Amino acid sequence: MITAISSYSYNGQAKANNKQTNRRKEKRKSLIKVTVRLIAAAIFFIIVFAGFTLMKGDASMSHPAQPTADERLIVVGSGDTLWEIAGKVKQDGDDIREVVYNIKKRNQLENSALNAGQSLIIPAGE
Repeated sequence: MITAISSYSYNGQAKANNKQTNRRKEKRKSLIKVTVRLIAAAIFFIIVFAGFTLMKGDASMSHPAQPTADERLIVVGSGDTLWEIAGKVKQDGDDIREVVYNIKKRNQLENSALNAGQSLIIPAGE
């Protein structure tokens, strides 16, 4: 009697293990993708928030102290410029650039832009 030796082997368990390993790898990749996206979104919003926080608008202007008895209070009209106002209030012999500087400093203005209806304090001696 001849006995045949079979070379057939069943490796179904190995395939099942491979599927589980592949699922774990896919879950890990998916988790990494989600984590990276969340971190990127957080960094983006932090940068945007910091940018808006650092920007200053005219709405957040600080108000100067109340005018003293020697100072005058004027209201800016439509089309008025700081240079024109300084020219009207300066005394003979005063440098108009110095008058403009003093008005800006007294009113805590960052630039020469004026709005109609805005109140300006004219420092004493101008």
